[in-house]
Amino acid sequence: MMMSKKISLRIQPLIRNKRVRVFAIINTILTILNLILFIGCMVILGFLIFEAVEVSKRSQQDKPCIFQWTEWSPCPATCATSDKPPMKTRSVNQSSIIQARGSIYKPCPKDLASRKDFAPCNTHRCPIKLSSINEWTQCFREDVTNQNTKCYQMRNLTIGDYLVEIDIPDLTKDCDCRNAVN
Repeated sequence: MMMSKKISLRIQPLIRNKRVRVFAIINTILTILNLILFIGCMVILGFLIFEAVEVSKRSQQDKPCIFQWTEWSPCPATCATSDKPPMKTRSVNQSSIIQARGSIYKPCPKDLASRKDFAPCNTHRCPIKLSSINEWTQCFREDVTNQNTKCYQMRNLTIGDYLVEIDIPDLTKDCDCRNAVN
């Protein structure tokens, strides 16, 4: 108890001094500000560390190579003229390529930016004009029971995958009845 009395006797003149009280108040305010700044810095540092960990986790996740195609080109023909139909094309949109990451997926192919995709378009056959078919069937009688009837031939349309455009009205023509099938 004696010791505490000695200390209080020494401190008492300081507490009564106005300048010491002002310095004590200023010191208390600055200490509180320092604590607030320190806590704020710790919160910001914690947030930055959390974000760095999240970014690191996300960059470690396995993601495949991702890209988008451009729009299809217009079809170069309105119909197919041979066994191969016309082909439309599209290419890889170079600004959309996102490289694969992680260990599960393979990286994007080196030639991905120059790859093209092809698809058939307008696959129906081009129509052929009836006037271009110059093969005729054998000669037939209009009435097989009457030998005096007219005879005719028909255009010989072979069976196939094509469309015939009727550009002339003549599907048949007259022929010599001596060659007619009875």
